[in-house]
Amino acid sequence: MSNLNKNQLNTSTGRPRISDVVPKRAPSSNVRGLEEQKKILGIDERESKRQTEKDAGIKISRSKTKSAQKISGSPVTSGFFAEFNPKRTVSEPVREKTSIISRIPWASFLSSKKYLYAGGGVIVIFVGGIIILNSASNVKVVITPRQMDMNIEQTIRASGAKTGDVALDLINFEDSGTGSSETISVAKAETKSSGRVVVYNAFDTNPQQLIASTRLEAPNAKIYRIPSAITVPGAKIENGKIVPQGIEIEVVADRAGAEYNLGLSDFTIPGFKGSPKYNKFYARSKTEISGGLIGSGKIVTQDQINQLVAKAKQNFIQNFEDRAAKDLPQGTYLPEGASSVETSVENIDPPIGSKADSVNIKIKGKFTGLALKKSELFQFLAKIYAKPDPGDEISISNWESLGVELISKSISDKTLVLKVKGKAHFVWEFSDDLLISDLISSRANRKEAFSKYKAITRAEIIFSPPWWRIFPEDKEKIKIERVID
Repeated sequence: MSNLNKNQLNTSTGRPRISDVVPKRAPSSNVRGLEEQKKILGIDERESKRQTEKDAGIKISRSKTKSAQKISGSPVTSGFFAEFNPKRTVSEPVREKTSIISRIPWASFLSSKKYLYAGGGVIVIFVGGIIILNSASNVKVVITPRQMDMNIEQTIRASGAKTGDVALDLINFEDSGTGSSETISVAKAETKSSGRVVVYNAFDTNPQQLIASTRLEAPNAKIYRIPSAITVPGAKIENGKIVPQGIEIEVVADRAGAEYNLGLSDFTIPGFKGSPKYNKFYARSKTEISGGLIGSGKIVTQDQINQLVAKAKQNFIQNFEDRAAKDLPQGTYLPEGASSVETSVENIDPPIGSKADSVNIKIKGKFTGLALKKSELFQFLAKIYAKPDPGDEISISNWESLGVELISKSISDKTLVLKVKGKAHFVWEFSDDLLISDLISSRANRKEAFSKYKAITRAEIIFSPPWWRIFPEDKEKIKIERVID
């Protein structure tokens, strides 16, 4: 300090100037070259500064901090501070500052909008492909259940009262049909005409009984009779007036012959003649009275009707068997011969003994079958021969190939006795729905899901497509297939 003269001291602090203590270094080649270029090109200091910063990729900061106001001891008078100052006297070259993105490989590729769009499109296609594959994929689970063969010979008693080995259910069907045929019998016929009439009571409000064979007289004096006793209802009183009430019945001519055939007509009751009821009780035709004849010709016989009924019954049996095979509840077994068909004739037109070229009948059929539930039947046999554990459900896969003999049946008592014989193939059963739910919930641990089922001895999961190994969560995409030996 003593070796410095006063001119070398800082007048404000009384201390030596840094520039006098630290030797001045010659400007670096970079700075000298820049200054020479400015002089040659005639670019002023400010323009050179901007150009240099632009070439170096350096941004101008508007910071007004104290640290920005001193560079090599020189104050900055401008409101802007340049991170690169051409006046700085430094020996090493100025480093150009670059952003982090610019240092990443392929940065120029990523900064291009068209490539960004292309990359976005690739991502959309990839995600869409994943969604399509996931929706189109499915899984097949191939299961080999526990199985065994056993020779069986067993008598089974079934009862609707649930007192037998297995329960029994009644299956009922009803239907109606018609039949017709030409008459072939020729004989002397004497038939009475018949028809339907309505007998009215216009006398009083009291019912009136008429005995069987009560006569009805037509205007032509022909007599027709009531086959059985009837009761004519009493009249009604409406607004002080009597309103007649009647009953519809069948009447038959008193004698055979075509002369008793009659069109629509009114009738009186001769039994009331001479009393006030004679004019107040009467009958009126509902249909024509016809069918009366005397002579030879084709007539309807009982044998002809019996043949029509027998033919109709065979048709009923065939139709009922087809219907039973189609409409029986799932898992129901109807043994062959364990049913009956009953028929009843509802109408014969014309009646037996009538002269006619043909006859028509209307017949009703009723089917009654004795059926068993297969599940109960299989469990009964499995308990005897397969020795299952508690809770095991077992079926017989070859039931149709076993010999089943109907020993006896009683439709009225609802009982049935069968004998089953043959080599039965017992198969342990499991619930498809429960297994699928367990496979979905087990996620990647499928073996644990399979191990919960004692009825499964082997399992295989087949993915479709085979290279898509994602297990679906939609039950509809999971199919169970059993392998029966």
